[in-house]
Amino acid sequence: FEPVHEAATFYVPQSEEEIRAMYEDLVKYGYIAPETTFEAFGSIFDKARFESPVEWTKTQRQLSYFIHQAFSRFNRKNLWIKGECCFRIGGKKPHKASLVTGFAWIKRAGWMDRYDTRLKAICDRFNQ
Repeated sequence: FEPVHEAATFYVPQSEEEIRAMYEDLVKYGYIAPETTFEAFGSIFDKARFESPVEWTKTQRQLSYFIHQAFSRFNRKNLWIKGECCFRIGGKKPHKASLVTGFAWIKRAGWMDRYDTRLKAICDRFNQ
C-alpha cells in the first residue's frame, strides 16, 4: 500500500513574470503540452489555486531532471511527492520512486551539466 498524499505544490520565491518566462520556454520547446494554460501551470505553485497536474510531454527522466534543477533549492522536503502531484506523463501519474531513480541515474553518470542542456538553461534562468 502506498500512502495517499493531499495535493502538494511547489514553493518558489520567483515572481509571476519569472514563472511565466519558464512556462513559455517549456511550451515553446515542447516539454509541456501546448494546450496547457499559464493559469494551470501557475497553479502548481499555489495549493489554493491548484487546478490539475501539468502534462509533461518528454521522458520521465527529463521530468525528474527538471523537477530537481528547477525546484530542489526551495522544496527539498517532499520534492518528489510534489512532482508526482503536479505532473502527468501520458495522462498517468509518474511514480515517486521512478523519479528518484531517474534523477539518481543522471547524477551517477556525471551528466548534471549536460543531460538536457536546453532544459538546464531554462532552469538556470529561472533560478538566477
